[in-house]
Amino acid sequence: MEIRVVSKWVDCTPQECPSCHSLKLRVQEAWKELGLDIEVKDCESKKEYESYGVIVTPLLIINGCGSSG
Repeated sequence: MEIRVVSKWVDCTPQECPSCHSLKLRVQEAWKELGLDIEVKDCESKKEYESYGVIVTPLLIINGCGSSG
């Protein structure tokens, strides 16, 4: 399973807001409670960020499908 948290990108640099950071921590805690060892990754490039058509961050991507808000 692949989990990504997409934060806003400005000038080719990720800008993690408090909401993005909080989402990442909550997802990690949930997987830990379930006994799963799944790494939560960040969006790795501006090109990847743009490929999701992000309107609102944070965006949670699970196995390539996302939900924002």
